[in-house]
Amino acid sequence: MNDLKLKTIILECTKVFLLFLIVATNLSCKNHETSTELEKHFTDTQIKDLNNINDFFISDFLKSDKTNYKEAFIKFIDSLKWKGQFSKNDELLFKKQLTLYSSISQSTFDEIWEVKTVQVEQFKGEKYITSKYQGKFMSFLNDVKSENTFLEQSYDNLEKIGSYQASFIDGYFYYNRDSFDYNNFHNQITLSIVYMTALDDNERDLDRKTRNEKFRNENKFLMDE
Repeated sequence: MNDLKLKTIILECTKVFLLFLIVATNLSCKNHETSTELEKHFTDTQIKDLNNINDFFISDFLKSDKTNYKEAFIKFIDSLKWKGQFSKNDELLFKKQLTLYSSISQSTFDEIWEVKTVQVEQFKGEKYITSKYQGKFMSFLNDVKSENTFLEQSYDNLEKIGSYQASFIDGYFYYNRDSFDYNNFHNQITLSIVYMTALDDNERDLDRKTRNEKFRNENKFLMDE
């Protein structure tokens, strides 16, 4: 085989390999949503982690996929009013959530959440999760709040209270479920983080969980109205 023919074969093989890399890269990124605002605040790895967080919420909280997001979320939020819990087995769901935490980078977790310990004497030592004040996710919400009233109110609520509040979302959807943009990824990831925070806050510490359950049982007649 002469040198020219060998170089031609090598060149053609190189082209095929490069084409394969392009296709493989496109396929690997296909299911990862991003935006200018996300890329401004998060690294590529962190954006993939946010996608994984959202995918987990859809599959394990909503028991659905992205194609049926609206119907699944409405069913989910309506069920909360009646059951006062997130799933048939919140303890198992939280174990899955802990597995998700371990699969994302620590830097992603730290830009969204903080785990703290109660210092008030009556409940001293109890662990709880809250939002990372002035973390990347809070800064991101500040940037996208002009997109719609949900993101605006989510940021304002976070800034005033200092934590993600599922009760705020319950109230918002009571009036806005028909006008909400369910396909907006910024909306989706915000919902995911808020409800995952609520589950974590209830399941992370046994003493805290026991108190919450006692409160719900004592006020069940109010929740059923």
